[in-house]
Amino acid sequence: MRLPAFALIVGLIFVAACGGDDPTPSGPGSTVGPMTAGINGTQWTASTASAVTAGTGLLVINGTRLTTPNYTLSFTLSNIGGVGVYALGVGVNMFGGTVVASSPTLGGWSTPLSGSAGEINVTTLTASRIAGTFAFVATPQSGATGNLTVTSGSFDVPITGTLGAVPANAGNKVSATIGGVAFNAAAATGLVNSGSSPSFSIAALNLDRNMSIALANVSAAGTYALSAVTPVRSIQISGIPGSAAATWGSQLTGGSGSVTITTFSASRVIGTFTGTLVPLAGGATGNLAVTGTFDMGRP
Repeated sequence: MRLPAFALIVGLIFVAACGGDDPTPSGPGSTVGPMTAGINGTQWTASTASAVTAGTGLLVINGTRLTTPNYTLSFTLSNIGGVGVYALGVGVNMFGGTVVASSPTLGGWSTPLSGSAGEINVTTLTASRIAGTFAFVATPQSGATGNLTVTSGSFDVPITGTLGAVPANAGNKVSATIGGVAFNAAAATGLVNSGSSPSFSIAALNLDRNMSIALANVSAAGTYALSAVTPVRSIQISGIPGSAAATWGSQLTGGSGSVTITTFSASRVIGTFTGTLVPLAGGATGNLAVTGTFDMGRP
């Protein structure tokens, strides 16, 4: 069964508009401020660009051009505590964010919650300025047709408001290779239960797959073998193109693997996992190999 924590992140994953397929975007280019990019092969430079803080670690970056090509790009970024590369196409409890693009004549687009619609590379972050590069693919919304492919993006804009330090327990990231295919969670939550029956669990998902990790009798760093007997420890994955119900797990004969927790602190649980999962339900066929990493804030 899936973890109850999935119910908590269903709402989180829809904080930005979702879309369909997400081809791999081209990489970012050099910074030529204040905001510039290639949009569907046409050079675009914003007439105005700015960044506004909307809470601790939360930034909204906007760039608008009023003349042709008259696009507006609006980034909403969460848990931005410093320079680094952040995913686009993720929800508010992750490291990264989403982009909404619009044109008064062509319609609107948004980065799908695939976990990998693109990236923004923050190269400078101070109390008054943010700069970096970006690239993404957004899918059509609001009357638009076709994807919006944004390449070689750059920005260097002032920040209005107080950004504030990101709490040590804020932000999550789960990445994996599942059956040879890359997976990056668009939403994820971790849960630590203490007391006489300690446990740790993760629920993570994107548009294509759901993944859960459930570990009984875990309260410290260490390597824990997956097991179908007490203490039960398992990895379960569902969803493939054309079959959302297809499910694999480590709980049956032939399943194996382990989870290694390298950090188990009051604010974060960090580690890696690997496993061989066997078909459980929904027409799943063949074993599924999985390896990955997690970095979870403790609520």
